[in-house]
Amino acid sequence: MGIRIGRLVAAPDLGLDVVVEVESPREIEWAHVSELAEPGPWLTGGELLLTTGLQLADDGPAARAYCASLRAAGVAALGISVGPGLSHERVPESLVEGARAAGLPLLEVPYATPLEAIVRTVAHMLELDRTDRLRRALRAQGALTASAISPGGLDGILSSLASATGTWSVVCDRWGDVLASTVEDAGARVADLRPQLEAVGAASSAASMTLDDASTLLSIQPLGVQGHTRGILVVGKDAPLDSFDRILIASAVSLLSLELEHRHRAEQASWRQGAQLLGWLARGPVQEAEARARLRRYDLELVDATAFVVDPAGQDAKLLRQNLAQELVPRVRSLLLDEHRGLVRGLVLEAAPDLSERLAALTPGMHVGVGQAVPVHVAALSLQQASRALTVASTRGEHVVVLAELSSFRAVVELGDRSALRAMADSILTPLDVYDAGLEEPVLVPTLREYLGGSGTAEATADALGVHRHTVRQRLQRIGEVSGLDLHNANDRFELLLAVRIRDMIDI
Repeated sequence: MGIRIGRLVAAPDLGLDVVVEVESPREIEWAHVSELAEPGPWLTGGELLLTTGLQLADDGPAARAYCASLRAAGVAALGISVGPGLSHERVPESLVEGARAAGLPLLEVPYATPLEAIVRTVAHMLELDRTDRLRRALRAQGALTASAISPGGLDGILSSLASATGTWSVVCDRWGDVLASTVEDAGARVADLRPQLEAVGAASSAASMTLDDASTLLSIQPLGVQGHTRGILVVGKDAPLDSFDRILIASAVSLLSLELEHRHRAEQASWRQGAQLLGWLARGPVQEAEARARLRRYDLELVDATAFVVDPAGQDAKLLRQNLAQELVPRVRSLLLDEHRGLVRGLVLEAAPDLSERLAALTPGMHVGVGQAVPVHVAALSLQQASRALTVASTRGEHVVVLAELSSFRAVVELGDRSALRAMADSILTPLDVYDAGLEEPVLVPTLREYLGGSGTAEATADALGVHRHTVRQRLQRIGEVSGLDLHNANDRFELLLAVRIRDMIDI
């Protein structure tokens, strides 16, 4: 923040006069006296440069070059002292023309005003402004802190921040769900910032981000304590954020972080009791009315539940539970966790379309199985599915397996005994293998695979294999004769399809 030129000119004891006025001049950030002909290299920008014009000749090209160099150095304004005994008794016309050409404000300093007095006045005004900003910031910080108590909560803090700074703000969780805001279209604004929110949410608690989209300046700050990100604050303003704004935003970050941490710890108490609820649900389907009544004791509604099971792979199961409780879902109350036979089990009682991605990020080097979403009173079914999916993950050496994403044939293969499945497939297909072994190249099994895996018509199979449709019909007839199974019978057709798929998957 600097001083407007008009404010300095209005100082009655200086007697300054504006000779050249420009549109939207830069504010004065300091005052400096120099008689150098080329002072630019020693300036940092924002100065009111004061001179007696000792090195200035009444020469048009030289004056234009001088003013242009000052403008290029970022000088806010030029002040020249004139009067009897000085280099110039009045402001040189060449300097006036040069200042106009460069777009540089030009001030006339009367003979009776020492240049040092102007420097002191500028310093005094800047100090007054800084002190005033601090006073305002302290008052606003007090109001901000009070707002955390009354009206209280995230909304109270954001409302106070908006009143003090003229900003809008949104608090969301790490996954973009809006927790509080001062604008009606908070969801849309957060959605537009999803990549930036993910970057801030994944970083340490010291990370932040500032964006300028030419219409609004945005400040994105992580919220949380002890390195745990509990939420993200987005603050926007249709003007640059000044030091006052930044002080208030920093205070708001602290208050919001404490509020979110308080919520989290309050929810953790119910999470610890949730292990008992999970154990009860896991023992088997329960009556819907009984489940509703018991959930209400935990301040929960009858909702869908998605189960997951994690094999800690020799890592600390207790630490894993803590990490999942802190990081997996925004509301700890929506997560039930326990340990069972060396595994960590969980039920997520809220919509979580990206649950597998969140689990993957929190369980490096482990195997995870995820069940399907089911009504919570039959959560035991989802837990069984998650256990089976964990078996698939361990068997295939995969990180996270979602049972709903497995095809039925692959599930049969992965969840069953491979030797028994291979034996079953061979018992059906071996007669066809024997027949093909007597030919130069096998025809019956490849034809069967294409016929069952395609449209199920002789014409389409013939096109895929590059043979005549009559040849395909002859082969299909021979398959029935050799295998003893009828391709027109649904059960026989399923037996042949299952055998082919099992063999293909096991042999991958």
